[in-house]
Amino acid sequence: HQKTLRAAAGRVACPVNFNSGRHGPPLRVAVIVAVIVAVVVVRSFMDGNIKAPPRPVKAALVGDAPGSLQPLPPAYNEGSSMLGKPLPSPASDPLVLSGKGPFAKGGKRHCYVHPANSSLCVKVAARADGRDCHAQQRLDLEDYALLKKRGRESVFERIPEIAGVVDTDLGPGIVMQIYRDANGRISRKLAEVVRERGLTPSLIQAIDELKEWQRKQRLLTRDTGPHNVLAVCLGNDDWKLVIIEGWLHRRNRWLALIHPLFEGYLIGRQLRKFDRRVAHCARTCRDGS
Repeated sequence: HQKTLRAAAGRVACPVNFNSGRHGPPLRVAVIVAVIVAVVVVRSFMDGNIKAPPRPVKAALVGDAPGSLQPLPPAYNEGSSMLGKPLPSPASDPLVLSGKGPFAKGGKRHCYVHPANSSLCVKVAARADGRDCHAQQRLDLEDYALLKKRGRESVFERIPEIAGVVDTDLGPGIVMQIYRDANGRISRKLAEVVRERGLTPSLIQAIDELKEWQRKQRLLTRDTGPHNVLAVCLGNDDWKLVIIEGWLHRRNRWLALIHPLFEGYLIGRQLRKFDRRVAHCARTCRDGS
């Protein structure tokens, strides 16, 4: 009996039989978890150390003129978290936007054509005291900085360039590229175009091209829908779609870093959600509402 008790006590104290070379499920699980963590850390490190080549800024808005453009400060260029800090603001007189009327209004931001350069727009918070509005502004700058650090210039074929931050009479504004149709008209959101025209063959082709581009870029976007995508008419019923916000999905980014299969699944899930929203806009067009 004493031998039996000692043997039982030994099994309880050391459930893993190291002599047999079989370490049991708990050890295998721990090894798998350690490998996953190592992969995430290595990929995050590599992603954070890729330096993007400098790109020329289209605007020439520097100096002492009112609303002088301020390039993004190092904290944004390095992609560090700035969500708890205010947007940078130049020391020059603010750019006057009030009274001009925004060409686009959202729940959190309004967009104005830049008074000194019609190829640029200024995006400001919809409410001066809206914390969520200013947080969305900072989130755009962080997303843009992370995309620049990836070093893929082709990603900006369908994402607008940010020139910098400018002080306005409506608060700090993000100066960025504006998209216009071939006739010079400011491009509209895909949702508006689909509701007006329906899902024409040319629009379906443009949507397919956008989704293929997103898969090729391995771009996991956040809440991308026809309200966050512009439809740029190139002429002769030829369209190009660009994503104007929600460029990166932060919540599931760690999962996408584990393995390309997870990344591909998450991108596919976002694209399926995008398809459902586009189909809803098309039904609205058919119903006439």
